[in-house]
Amino acid sequence: MVEIMANRTRSERRHHYRRLKNAHRKRLFWWWREELSNEIIASYATTGTKCSCWMCGNPRHHHGQITKQEKINDINYIEGCNEMNVRCVLELKTIRYSDYY
Repeated sequence: MVEIMANRTRSERRHHYRRLKNAHRKRLFWWWREELSNEIIASYATTGTKCSCWMCGNPRHHHGQITKQEKINDINYIEGCNEMNVRCVLELKTIRYSDYY
């Protein structure tokens, strides 16, 4: 059965937060070979990235790109239009699979 995120209890949220912190602590230890502060680990656990610089941040914000999921969705939409012989409303440049995979 699917649970709605809003119905999670405080203990479940705390459990998953601790679980994520432990997972990131182990992963980052092997990457940096040293113990990191709790603030850095907490940042990774809540956001998944250390910072929001141009390398770590949202590609849409920094580079004007769309996400991989949106690219795949656009490809599927165009293929569906082509299969049904319908003109696509989506205005895109030429899409090649090699650009996205």
